[in-house]
Amino acid sequence: VLNIKLTNGSLTFNNFKLLPMADEVTDFFEITYTKPGRMSAGTSCMLEIAFTPQVNEDIFAELPMLAATGPFSIPIKCTTKKVVPSISHEHVTFDDVVMGEEATVTLTIKNDGALPTKYTFYDPETMEPLGLKKQEVLPIASPVKAPPTTGLLSPALSPTPTALLSPDGETDDEGLAPAPAPLIEGEEELDAEEEEQRQALAEEQLVEKSYEVHRRCLQYKDGLTALQYEGGGVVEGYSSTTHAIKFAPLRAGYERQAVLVKFEGYDQDLEFTILGSSIEVPIYLEEALHDFRCVVHGKLYRKKLLIHNRGKIAMKCIASVPPKYKDYIEYQPDMGFIQPGASFEMGIKFRPQHELVKAASPFCLEDSDVVAIPLKLKCPDQKLPVWYTLKARLTSGDINFSAKTFEFGNCYVGEGLSMPLTLTNTSLLPQKYGFVQLKNEVDVQPEEERIGILLPKESKLVQVVFKPRIAQVLELPLVCKTTMNMTYNFTLKGVGIDPPLRFRQTVMQLAPCQPGDQQVASFFCSHPLPKGHKRGVPRTFEIKVPKPHRSHITVQPSVAVVGPGETRRIEVTFAPPRWKGPKQPPLRDQPEIEEPDWKKVLGLPDEPPPPPVEEEEEPEDSGDDDDRTDDELREQADGGDATALELLEAREARTARKAQEEEARLARERAPPEPWEGTFETSKHRVKGQEGYAPHTNDDDVEPWSEHGAWKLPCYVQDQGPPIMLEVHTTAVERILWCDCERLDFGQLAVGQTKTLPLRLRNLSEDDTTLFVKNVAGLNAVGPFSVRNALRPLPPKSPPHVCLVQFAPFTKGVRSEVLELFCEQLGRTLRVQLRGEGVSPTLELDPEDGKLDLGHVAAGRSSMKELRITNTSVFPLTYSLKPQKEPEPRENRDGSAPFLCIPSEHTIPPGETQVVECKFRPDHGRAWPFTSELHVEVPNESKRHVLYLKGYGHDEQMYLACPGKEVAQPDTLEDFNSLPASEFDAGMEAAEAMGLARRLVPRLAVKFDRETNEPQTIFVGCCANDAPDKSVANPSTLSGNGAFEIAWAYDDARFEGLFTASPDKGSASAG
Repeated sequence: VLNIKLTNGSLTFNNFKLLPMADEVTDFFEITYTKPGRMSAGTSCMLEIAFTPQVNEDIFAELPMLAATGPFSIPIKCTTKKVVPSISHEHVTFDDVVMGEEATVTLTIKNDGALPTKYTFYDPETMEPLGLKKQEVLPIASPVKAPPTTGLLSPALSPTPTALLSPDGETDDEGLAPAPAPLIEGEEELDAEEEEQRQALAEEQLVEKSYEVHRRCLQYKDGLTALQYEGGGVVEGYSSTTHAIKFAPLRAGYERQAVLVKFEGYDQDLEFTILGSSIEVPIYLEEALHDFRCVVHGKLYRKKLLIHNRGKIAMKCIASVPPKYKDYIEYQPDMGFIQPGASFEMGIKFRPQHELVKAASPFCLEDSDVVAIPLKLKCPDQKLPVWYTLKARLTSGDINFSAKTFEFGNCYVGEGLSMPLTLTNTSLLPQKYGFVQLKNEVDVQPEEERIGILLPKESKLVQVVFKPRIAQVLELPLVCKTTMNMTYNFTLKGVGIDPPLRFRQTVMQLAPCQPGDQQVASFFCSHPLPKGHKRGVPRTFEIKVPKPHRSHITVQPSVAVVGPGETRRIEVTFAPPRWKGPKQPPLRDQPEIEEPDWKKVLGLPDEPPPPPVEEEEEPEDSGDDDDRTDDELREQADGGDATALELLEAREARTARKAQEEEARLARERAPPEPWEGTFETSKHRVKGQEGYAPHTNDDDVEPWSEHGAWKLPCYVQDQGPPIMLEVHTTAVERILWCDCERLDFGQLAVGQTKTLPLRLRNLSEDDTTLFVKNVAGLNAVGPFSVRNALRPLPPKSPPHVCLVQFAPFTKGVRSEVLELFCEQLGRTLRVQLRGEGVSPTLELDPEDGKLDLGHVAAGRSSMKELRITNTSVFPLTYSLKPQKEPEPRENRDGSAPFLCIPSEHTIPPGETQVVECKFRPDHGRAWPFTSELHVEVPNESKRHVLYLKGYGHDEQMYLACPGKEVAQPDTLEDFNSLPASEFDAGMEAAEAMGLARRLVPRLAVKFDRETNEPQTIFVGCCANDAPDKSVANPSTLSGNGAFEIAWAYDDARFEGLFTASPDKGSASAG
């Protein structure tokens, strides 16, 4: 039944009339009302319509009426009972919901039908039901290990990698993956690189384990998601219901979900969409991992937490420390308000202790003392806390020492005794240490290690030195402090006593020396008299040099006697050989210098020496007095002689033993020095194959070659207890300024001559330094040596510069000077020994007296003899033959000289002989001989040499000669009649030459001694029948031989028979 109210809405009277309804529906409706009649304006009338359905169909009809103003109708709608649903939102939207917070939107579902219905939410794509479900919680797994650039809590948070979970998905008591299992005992040790990689991986896994705690607050529990709502409901007929949809994001981003709504009894589905956007929390940390790296137990460390507020209002932040970490971690301040868009600094005070490792379990690596503790900051106005991880590697800050007390005993005053002290850094951090407040009697060596740095787990050996200054008992402290604020105290005990000999210094630092050079210094040793004593006993000392073939040190004298009150000088020489260090260019006229044969240097034989006689007490040597050789014994042993075989085996065993002893001796000589002998170090260098240093592996580690030695030389004093120790520090450095020789020897040079030799200088430096060399000291200005050119700069890796050195002796004798070339960049002086000998030229004549008799020659013919001139000097010699006096005019009638020497001038090389042909060629005969004196002239001669030439010229082939009774040339030929008998022939020859008389046969005057009456000898000769001289116009005609007969002509008959000749006749062959 429905009531309808009709109202007259016109402005005048009106009335209405019901008209009949349609025949199809008229039986279903019954209308009753009170007729109002004529209705005034604004009056109403109630109609009651009763509907009685007869069929189960929807009826849509009209109730027609007629009014005074015109017809009108009232629509009537009658439907069957059904479900007519609707929803209030097509889009459910959540705008900018902060992570961790919740927002709810109510969805109204209305049913305009009479039937109640159930509705269910479905995914329109998969048609799977939506809404809250109880399901198994699955861990969040992601292969991403790298932290995202921006995160929920901080930029460094990232999902848990699957590698942290156990294969079965099991976790520990706190829901975390178990820590990596420790290595099994007995596992093969890893090398340093693998161990470092393993440690880095373990620390990375530990940090990820801590991050898992951060991420647990971002996991949805009970299978919830960001969109939370029921999956369906019930709505009654003609009613509505509300359905709550909640958006609770734990990630920043967007969520969209299309929902399909299905109703029971309704064949059409409704659909709506859920849209949600979430933003990050306003309070966050700039860094999620605060790594303190390596920290020391008991030390205080500070770090800043930089807290940011990206929100629009100020927010409060509170820092609280878990109870088990209160002894190690503190915040200052522990609370603050962060303004919007600003940052706030909160300090962490971290004081680690060894117990922290166990307290931080399971967030620790106990084998390496690494902790990664998850901590959080609370924000009251923010649902999610701010998590971060505190990571640190704990280590000890102690240094272990090998000793705490040092007992030195007796020590000479002025000397020092040392004991080793090993420092071991137990920390993983390097730390500085220093021995401070040292007494005068205490020292720590080496000096550069007195204050030093110990790397992690590094050990260093230093020497604690006790050096008393007076003779007394001493107990001294030694203090070592470290940068870890640790102090270590030691005690030194010793007694100072007076030494038997005193040295002005016991430690000598020699200047650096290049291979091939030497450095010389001196110790001064004195024997002072005790106070109150006028006499003393001389003392004998001996100084031993350790490993002389490695230290290259010599001491002179090594054994000496020092009398009371005397002082002795002891010279120490350091001379490294040229083969030391990198190879240098070879010296002039010398092969490359290589390492010597050490067996020869040490005096070791190539084969083991025979056994000494003193070793008779050894069983294998006894009875070996056999004189047979080893070869003889071997032959007899092969023949079956047992005694020979036994003796041979004994000799071979003894030989093998001696060889081993010699090899051991050689090894000891070349072995590194023992601590009591000194120290020896070689720098790293790039040259391979040199003894004492290895090839480089890193260019940064390479340094120029050098050898550094600190050698201890014991000085033993006879009958005076322990030795006095002397120390010599040597340094051999690489040669940079190179000279091609150490000595310039000009040899012998004639006085007045000059000789120039080159001196090549070169810069062997590896860098770009140009060396400037100066002759600062200079050579003797009035000496024979001089430098002929200017010294140029020496750039590296360039050709050698040639310095010309000249030797010009002006007197005889050996001259020697030292050329000093100073290089300011290197601070070194290069010394070259200059030597030369000035000599006068020397030669020898053959014959020695210089007299050559060219014999008897017929006119127009010639004879020749050789003169040998030998140069006995060590340099070339130039001679010239010049007349001793003015030559006589017209000795030959054609104006030519009767004597000719070929060659008359020549240069003779050192040690060689020059043959000079001396030719005699007279063009007429005469009674007296032809002569010539020639001076053998050489420059700067020390001895005068004269050549005497003599020859006889004859007009006939036959001639008479009486040796020693030659006719002398007359002084004047004016009066021929007054000539004595001995010069008659000469006068006749001269007259004939001038055309005054005919040619006569020369005569000889033979005189007999009145007392001895010895017989006299004359020679009858025949000139050689050789070829005529072409230079003579009319040479004599000669035959092959000549005959002679002596005829006696007496002026007085009384003298007949007084003279006889034997033979009185004969013949002579030509020549």
